[in-house]
Amino acid sequence: CYAALLNDNVRLTFDEAQRRMKQYIVAGYKLTPNAPTLLEARDAILAAAWAVSEGQPTDSFATRLADRDPAVRYWAVCGTGWAAMRAGAAGRGPSAAALAPVLADPEPTVRIAAAGWLLRCGDSTGSGAAIDVLSAEMRADDPEVRLAALVTIDEVGPVARSLWEAAAALALDKDEEYSRRTVERIRGKLRAVLPARGTN
Repeated sequence: CYAALLNDNVRLTFDEAQRRMKQYIVAGYKLTPNAPTLLEARDAILAAAWAVSEGQPTDSFATRLADRDPAVRYWAVCGTGWAAMRAGAAGRGPSAAALAPVLADPEPTVRIAAAGWLLRCGDSTGSGAAIDVLSAEMRADDPEVRLAALVTIDEVGPVARSLWEAAAALALDKDEEYSRRTVERIRGKLRAVLPARGTN
């Protein structure tokens, strides 16, 4: 988001871009609930940024999905997904179509973000590929990539139910404290649905 503002040097000077990002962050803090998760904090900043830029077309983020910079692509994915959620069911199709190719991005965090937003949008055509991305990335060698995938699996909820058992069975290193906490939350969700499965 910040990189995109800095790169928009046609409309904004460096100082204007900095000032706008500070406004987004402060407004986002005001919208953030007490003890937020990483995604709740991110969503609050996106909500604030969106409120400031109401006049922009909904595809303005999608134009940045192919940027050279992975950070810009990541925030473009978040903005595209956020725009889709705000547009409602009728507006989600074009955003999902824009996000689907990003599942093959060379950067794992960008792929994970795209998978999460596709699942949040309820895109049935891309949901299988999104689940495949999260399944692969939660087993990645890089603990930060594992964490990003696990947090996304936890945050999207029942739509990622098919991954809960595999996530609950992961053997994590002792220094992966936040990943272990996330897996515990997923295990709790799994325990809540297992008795219901046995009665059917």
